[in-house]
Amino acid sequence: MAFQKFGKFIFPVVVTVCSLDVLSSAFNDSYYDITEQISGNLTEEGFPDNVKNVCTSEINMISAKDMLYSHEYMDYFVDNTLDLRRSNYFPTNECKADDSLKRKEKEAKAYFEKNLESLEKDYREHLENAKKYLLSEDSYEIKNAYVNSIEYDHETYEKTGRINLKFDRLISSFSIEEASGKPFEQLKFYIKPSRKQVDLIEKAQDHMASDKYILRMNIDLDSMKTFIRAGCNYSTYWDSLARIESTSSCIATKLTDAEINILKFDGNSDEYRNTSEEKRRWILVDTIPVRWE
Repeated sequence: MAFQKFGKFIFPVVVTVCSLDVLSSAFNDSYYDITEQISGNLTEEGFPDNVKNVCTSEINMISAKDMLYSHEYMDYFVDNTLDLRRSNYFPTNECKADDSLKRKEKEAKAYFEKNLESLEKDYREHLENAKKYLLSEDSYEIKNAYVNSIEYDHETYEKTGRINLKFDRLISSFSIEEASGKPFEQLKFYIKPSRKQVDLIEKAQDHMASDKYILRMNIDLDSMKTFIRAGCNYSTYWDSLARIESTSSCIATKLTDAEINILKFDGNSDEYRNTSEEKRRWILVDTIPVRWE
């Protein structure tokens, strides 16, 4: 869909973060790496999910992102509730089906019931440490998010120089709760591009254009050191022939800065079509600050 010089319309663009499995080292320094980049390393399995006992000698590790999906952690982080019996913290059912390990399983369950109060105290401390681990970052930087819908109205642009921008509150593992001291719901987002930048945005939206352009957004966030029960990371999977849709909780944040990058493919349209996505080379052409009020 191309820009017209009259009327009002909306460019619908997917609101998720782009993800390409590309190593930046594969590119010349002059090219722009459009790989998803999120500071904080939320996918690293760096926190223990359980303790050792007679039934298990192995400690399984969990990532921050998996914690956001876990009711076990989020029930405590958001609602301050815990259920040790339903947790993975003290495994009692992992002994194998031979007589000696069955006996150990009984021992583990007996120990669990006898020491439930002290185990719950240890479990609460474990969850508090998990919360500190999950909120250890003061700020986050997201690079190369897809640009949300750009709403171009020719009359508005001619009068104000503005183009309205739809900015999604939920992105990756984060929920943007405010910016500049105002609640997110009260904010209006926009850009003030030059006419040249308007033409480049038009080309990025025109899939038939001979020169290939794309738009990507960089976003800076400050952590609010708390969580929101909202649908951040979205996934679907099949379980017993049933389709399960799952979303995670979010880290609450404040928006501090955002910008839109305009990138051009280094080659002609034939090269673009014949080059796999992970091998396409992009050049940063221009940057437009995102504003709000």
